[in-house]
Amino acid sequence: MLYKKTKMKNLLLLKGLCFSFLILSSCGNSNQENKTSEAQTDKEQSASSSPLKAFEWLLGDWSNEMKGQMIAEYWTKTNDSLFQGIGFGLKEQDTIFKETLQIIQIDGEIYYVPTVSGQNDNQPVLFKMIDIGENYFVSENKEHDFPQIIRYKLEAPSVLFAVIEGMENGKKVKREFRFRKATVRLMP
Repeated sequence: MLYKKTKMKNLLLLKGLCFSFLILSSCGNSNQENKTSEAQTDKEQSASSSPLKAFEWLLGDWSNEMKGQMIAEYWTKTNDSLFQGIGFGLKEQDTIFKETLQIIQIDGEIYYVPTVSGQNDNQPVLFKMIDIGENYFVSENKEHDFPQIIRYKLEAPSVLFAVIEGMENGKKVKREFRFRKATVRLMP
């Protein structure tokens, strides 16, 4: 009889432990599901509120041939707060200019940042975004020698229009560049 009571107690204890384990594990799964769901929601909100989302139309490879020169810009998204690009010009086999490009958020402001080889002591120049719209932006640096304003606009899915303008040697100067989606990448 004592053996049956002990066996019964052990069985009840085992059932109780199993029941407790099931309850705890389901709570844990619920918490895990909630955490996963919250993480997905945060990620979705982060992606939709990415400060540079408005510039995704710029991503890709762009080029143009004019007056015997090939000019190109290649843009990639590094992360939610940095787009990087490279711009260059070729005439025959010679590189006539090369620049690294960035669109970056700094202290809540967005900047277009070119670094042109052989200019400005090879230092980046910050152009603050002053107008951002659907498929265009305007950036400005009134203190820069030339240009002071840089504009980009996606005119069509495969046509990118860029303008640099400002005062140069006491005269107002404006240079326009029209790019098309590149089919071949000339440089890495």
